[in-house]
Amino acid sequence: MRSLANKKVREVAVSEFKTHCLSLLDQVNKTKTPFRVTRRGKAIADVFPAAVEQTGHSWIGSMERVIPITGDIVSAVVDLDDFEPLKDCISCSIHTFGSGPLKNRSASGKVSARAQ
Repeated sequence: MRSLANKKVREVAVSEFKTHCLSLLDQVNKTKTPFRVTRRGKAIADVFPAAVEQTGHSWIGSMERVIPITGDIVSAVVDLDDFEPLKDCISCSIHTFGSGPLKNRSASGKVSARAQ
């Protein structure tokens, strides 16, 4: 046995691992103790039990109380009135239908004679 991160670990020759692979893996699963596969005394692989999968946990809210939130995170960072292109805009959004603005279209969705 050799130490694996200051822990004693069982060593298994590659030939034994090949012969008893499934039973060795079952043993690791049951006992939760790792072992090392060796070839001619040199380590070639470490076998660890699988990590337990956490189900039912969502990533939403996982950073709660980790990153402090300071200030207003909802409002705009700057005042929209400070932007020159938006000064003439009434609703501050341009609605489009197909390939052009809605102002060139009638209520039925047809393009007016001016827009053609």
